[in-house]
Amino acid sequence: MLGKHVGNGWDLALVELSVFEQQIDSGPKQFLLVPHLVGGIAVEQRQVLLVRIEDNRTQVEVQEPKGGSVVVNRANKWDEERFFAAAELAAAPLRDFARQLRQLRDSHAGVAFDFGAAKDGSLIFRKNGTNIMEFFLGYGGYIRFRPVNDAEESNFVNALGEQLGGRYRDRLQSLFPRGMAMGYPTVNFKADGAAKVLSLLEEVLKASDSENPRI
Repeated sequence: MLGKHVGNGWDLALVELSVFEQQIDSGPKQFLLVPHLVGGIAVEQRQVLLVRIEDNRTQVEVQEPKGGSVVVNRANKWDEERFFAAAELAAAPLRDFARQLRQLRDSHAGVAFDFGAAKDGSLIFRKNGTNIMEFFLGYGGYIRFRPVNDAEESNFVNALGEQLGGRYRDRLQSLFPRGMAMGYPTVNFKADGAAKVLSLLEEVLKASDSENPRI
């Protein structure tokens, strides 16, 4: 691929596959593979350098690319203004979910937002600097969880403490048993009712405020 990249354009993307197994008593099982585009690199072509060699003559020509279209660099992170503007244009469940997340952020201590680089917009919900939920606008809307960090420590415990972190994890498993069984849990808005997580977030954040009142 690298040897032919000059004459053959290609983009690099990271795709994650969620695997769903059919639950049957007998017969061959079937599997459903659901791909998610985690990240991609889009190259913006600015100029073409054309070198012609004829006999003993060498001619170098710089050409402008045709079309003049602008390619969005997906490596650029979203910010709060862009994300919530996009959320306001999304379907009502996603728009309302985004609004309520903002209310939670403004009402509870230690809550902050970060933003990813997903094509359609992604928000990282942090408590005490630790990721406890990710919200994506693409593909009809879905949320994801990172139960552990790179050091194999529980993100939920680091963010909420041992007791509340355990309660949050257990309630997520009760609300979304299929999604939480994944290595990188994914919960869809339409199929799984992802918005149910709002009441749980409100519950654990209120409890955290009670244990750590604002000064």
